[in-house]
Amino acid sequence: MKKTIAIVLSAFLLLASPVSSIKAHAAAYTVEAVSGVLYSCEGTEVFADADPATFLTTLKVNTPVVVTGSTSNGYWQISMNNGVYYVTQQSLSVAKNTFA
Repeated sequence: MKKTIAIVLSAFLLLASPVSSIKAHAAAYTVEAVSGVLYSCEGTEVFADADPATFLTTLKVNTPVVVTGSTSNGYWQISMNNGVYYVTQQSLSVAKNTFA
């Protein structure tokens, strides 16, 4: 009898315990279309999304960058190598040889 109660109690605790889950949230932002060419500053980082967790690479200084949009969370949307990427707005400049 004690063994049966222990089994039933164990099963109840196992089934009643909360299941942990991992939740991921995408960056929430809007993009306003803009058009222009700016230059990368020293240390310009490129991201797959307007989110620092999506770092891809760093551009060489003075690289011309085609800007296609401005995000509401402080990034430029850029066109590069037939793809859409993002850089922080302070990392591009209208003038060459600028530090971010």
